[in-house]
Amino acid sequence: MKKNVIIFIIIIAAAVSISTIYLFRGNPALEDAIEEYEDGDYIDSIIILNSLIKIADYDSGEKIHYYRCMAANRLAGQMQNDLKDELADAVIENRDSEKYK
Repeated sequence: MKKNVIIFIIIIAAAVSISTIYLFRGNPALEDAIEEYEDGDYIDSIIILNSLIKIADYDSGEKIHYYRCMAANRLAGQMQNDLKDELADAVIENRDSEKYK
């Protein structure tokens, strides 16, 4: 019986400490998504933000939508620049072919 009480107390103490850490840190996943966005890893940022939108409150929802839009725009810009470079390389390689003319 004493063993069960001790285990129960340990579990309660762990739950209280974890919830306290979560409470003081805020929403770590949102902060991680913003950090990914600022580091330039837009795909990971969008993935994290998409998973958060289902459980977000009003204030977090605004921030999530803002960073989702910004990450999507930056990702589209990166893809456009990559495509320009690939098209330029393809034109140079195929300059002598009939299709180029």
